[in-house]
Amino acid sequence: MLLRVLLLIAGSAWIWIGIAWGWGRLLLTSLTFLVVAYGGLVVLAVVDLPTALLCERGRTEVEVSPNIQGSYRFEEYRVGPCVLYNPESTLPGGD
Repeated sequence: MLLRVLLLIAGSAWIWIGIAWGWGRLLLTSLTFLVVAYGGLVVLAVVDLPTALLCERGRTEVEVSPNIQGSYRFEEYRVGPCVLYNPESTLPGGD
């Protein structure tokens, strides 16, 4: 039900903007949005995103263990006060 309401609002806004801006400009803007959104999804699929992110003040004791098949420990990257955890994976056929 909520999805239908959101689609109705989005469709109404799209039509209103088309009338206000002109249909050619709306089409160009919509196509640009689709290309940028698709590019963003491709980048998210390729980039190695952290599995866990911890931002705490002071010393914090955290124990994490990877549950991804083939990983045995985490790589830790510090970015300011935060720590990013990425699972390391073993090479095929390696120990």
